[in-house]
Amino acid sequence: MDLKEYQQKALSRINPIVEKSHKEENYYACMGLMEETGEIVSEIRKALYKGNYHEKQLDEEHLAEEIGDLLWYMALSCKNIGIEFSQIRKTNSIKGTERNVKILKKLAIELSARTGKVINELNLLNINETKKAMQEQYEILEELCEVINKTIEEILEQNVNKVNNRYDEKGKNKKDDEIEI
Repeated sequence: MDLKEYQQKALSRINPIVEKSHKEENYYACMGLMEETGEIVSEIRKALYKGNYHEKQLDEEHLAEEIGDLLWYMALSCKNIGIEFSQIRKTNSIKGTERNVKILKKLAIELSARTGKVINELNLLNINETKKAMQEQYEILEELCEVINKTIEEILEQNVNKVNNRYDEKGKNKKDDEIEI
């Protein structure tokens, strides 16, 4: 699945309450970027410091899920500033990375810094600077994907499936239908 197709599929299930107001949609995107970046960093921190990395290995599947969630908010952010999600992918390839603690620490800190930059520029509606910061953020996610031996495309597909299982075509939570009063 490419980024353009992902943006269309993922955002087809956006919460209709948020979608009614561009300003609220932008706040929602910014808060989501912060939340999901925090969850990625938390997953890395837990493996590095709570489990001393040898006792609690990095939960690669959970990390992949969190990367997918962050990509969803990146796609929404692109929509909010009127650019295609595919425009944030640079053409140069990422060098292979070694799976080690130093790389994970570096990526976690860099991802947090880039997300902060994206949020700042997005709030200012500075399209060019937001796009540049998102390109840097995306490159870090590509490196994280290499560490967990997944591709961005695999994560995009996994994330679309998760969203489709949770929400109907109108963005309504499917579990709400199961609740009987």
